[in-house]
Amino acid sequence: MGTCICDLSLLGLICSNQRMWLTRPSCFPAVTSGRRECTVLKRGVAKVWVPERWGRKSDWRSPSVDLQQQIMTIVDELGKASAKAQHLPAPITSASRMQSNRHVMYVLKDTSARPAGKGAIIGFLKVGYKKLFVLDDREAHNEVEPLCILDFYIHESLQRHGHGRELFHYMLQKERVEPHQLAIDRPSQKLLKFLNKHYNLETTVPQVNNFVIFEGFFAHQHRPPAPSLRASRHSRAAAIDSTPAEGPGVLVGPAGTIPLPQNPRGA
Repeated sequence: MGTCICDLSLLGLICSNQRMWLTRPSCFPAVTSGRRECTVLKRGVAKVWVPERWGRKSDWRSPSVDLQQQIMTIVDELGKASAKAQHLPAPITSASRMQSNRHVMYVLKDTSARPAGKGAIIGFLKVGYKKLFVLDDREAHNEVEPLCILDFYIHESLQRHGHGRELFHYMLQKERVEPHQLAIDRPSQKLLKFLNKHYNLETTVPQVNNFVIFEGFFAHQHRPPAPSLRASRHSRAAAIDSTPAEGPGVLVGPAGTIPLPQNPRGA
């Protein structure tokens, strides 16, 4: 990992590992770095969102439509893989859902996988701000709008290699939140164990909805995000990553520049 790749090669030939493709290789031709939509990065992490305007018939002549469709297909395929791994009846992550919600995906790619330069998707983490009514330890109702963990998937063959921790830590740094400030939507036992192992999150505050929050959640005042969440995040991430403000829906960042906590333990 760590080779320089093209932004859409980053989401180029997507495969779950070197032996099993998530999608047909022919769906994702390499995109040269000379195109306006592309950005060079030095680590296989991307921040992806799906603008509402994508897929409109009025845009069908646009040269970026193929690029948009590629990303939307990738999002759909990753959602299917996650749903299958969690034994869900239907995917909870799709391009259409991301178009209608203020959600973003952090995607981790193995830049060293074969075929050369194309790589493989290791996993993804979907987050978004949601208005919730949650109970505190006195059983009082509180209206908050925290950052929520909505979907988290690392390919089965690549688990327990530290990839999940790397991706999760990268998200925390970019979103500037602490683990105890998060709300988790329907976490699996595997995810709860992951949070306990790496972030010492164990004691939960009982809720009547499907979200799980941990002790310390109310120590932080949860303020609503800016009115235009995508615009504010786009600007903030662009300032951090030196990525052009106008782009195809992909922000990239050098995950390797963010130090991991001491005493790492493989996830």
